[in-house]
Parts: sequence; C-alpha cells; structure tokens
Amino acid sequence: MNFPLPTNATLLRGDSFYSIVEEFCGREVLELLKFQLINSSMDLIEVDDVFSILQIESDQTTTIKEFLGIPSKDNLSNYSFFIMPGIRLKLEKFIRSLRALLTSTDSTSSLSVAPLTISSELLQRFPFVIDLIYCLESQLLTDFSLDFISNLLSNITCSKNAFRYQQSVKDFAASLYILGGRNVYEFVRLNLPGSIPCLNSLRSILTSSNKNFVEGEFQYEHLKDFIDMLDCKYAFCGEDSTSVVPKVSYDSRSNSFVGFTLPLNNGFPSSRYFTTNSFGTLET
Repeated sequence: MNFPLPTNATLLRGDSFYSIVEEFCGREVLELLKFQLINSSMDLIEVDDVFSILQIESDQTTTIKEFLGIPSKDNLSNYSFFIMPGIRLKLEKFIRSLRALLTSTDSTSSLSVAPLTISSELLQRFPFVIDLIYCLESQLLTDFSLDFISNLLSNITCSKNAFRYQQSVKDFAASLYILGGRNVYEFVRLNLPGSIPCLNSLRSILTSSNKNFVEGEFQYEHLKDFIDMLDCKYAFCGEDSTSVVPKVSYDSRSNSFVGFTLPLNNGFPSSRYFTTNSFGTLET
C-alpha cells in the first residue's frame, strides 16, 4: 500500500518538499536527502540509490550515519553499513507512492488532451514527421529507439535543470562513455542536446551502480551471469595494452589506494592490500 500523498506531491520543491518528506518518512530521511542536496520530488525519483553514499567512509558522512544505521567490518576489514529496516521501508514506500502518483497524473493529462491536428504546411516543411507517424503506427521502432527519441524531444522542451532520462538511455550513455571515451561522449552530447546526461550526472550513475570493481579482484561470477543472460556460447579475449597509471589515487568504495603494484598470494593479486586509516602509516 502506498502513502496517501497530495495530488501536487510530484511538483514540490524546497521547504514544501522537505515538509512532506518529514511527515511521511521522518527526520532521519529528511536529513539524508538534505545532505545530498535532493530538494524536489522529481530529483528523488531520478536517484538510483539514495543510500549508496553511506558506503563511503568520510568525516562528512559520520554524523548522518549515527541515526540511520550501524557500521560494521568483516574479518577482512571490509567496510559495510547496515541501514535500519524501518528507515529504508518508509523511504522506498514514499518513492513508490511518488512514482504511482506521477503515472496517474500523466494518464489523466493524456485523457484530457484534445486531438492534435498537424497542418499540411508543417508536413511539407518536415516530411520526416509522416515517416515517424508511420513507424509508430506500424511498431517498427525498437524499445530503445522509442525511449531515446521521446527522451530527446521531452528534454529539449524544458530547461536543462529539468532534464530527465529513462533507464535505457542511462545504460546507453554509460556504455558509450566506457567504449568511446570522454571525447566521443561529449561529441554526441553536444550535438544532440538533451539526448544523454552531462558528465557529472553520468559519474553519479556509474558510482551508484552496485557492480563496482575493486583492483585485484576477479569478476568471474559477474562475467558468467552476463554470458548466461546473453546465451553466449563463445567468448574472445584480447590483450589490452594497459597504460601506465600516472599517479596513485584513493578508491573510497574499497577504502584503499590504487596505483601501487599489488603483491601476489598463491599467484593471485592481494586486493585491498594498500589500506590504512592512519596518516602516519601512509607517510611511511
């Protein structure tokens, strides 16, 4: 069962949004959203995982973690954070209620729209409109093609701050960035405004993914699941000329430093080896 939200809940921003969050979800969820600068209903709906930031060990997140859940470490000193079930349940129910309200609002709006008449002059100027209508009526477009076109057209009719992207478009954007690189991604984004997220939004999408990679850990299980999903019978492996790491960097998810040469243990690299919570140890 969903929360009985007011009909304008999906349009709320700022204090009015925070007020309804506190009413239905409590003070804890309110502080979590404020900490992440989520200040509207639509922003909350678009976030993939509101709780993902709690997996980061930082002085800035320590205070908010104290009333949201319990931190813990396993025998290998791997960090994890347990969120109180009541808090997670209320927030997930609130988001589900917003999405249901958004769907019902869109359905009501579509029923009240008068029939649209396209002038012959417009069709002469843009004859591809006829082809588009034919493709839609004949169901010739793939699901992704529909998502991409509808996403592009809906975004260019509103301000950049109101851009929204469907999940299939987010997946396409992530694949484009990984396979093509930053320059290719920016070339597509700048020439097709509103088609794919900006780089800052893309980084948030990538970092919020549960399939994160840790240096030195092999992902055989994920590879097998991916091959099984595609029903792939053959796989080809090619040697990649990995570039030299220019500098040592810190990976907040694994709480370790990346860039050093990992020592081997029975022939396998020891992941999370360069981990420390002491600045003195880091200096040595």
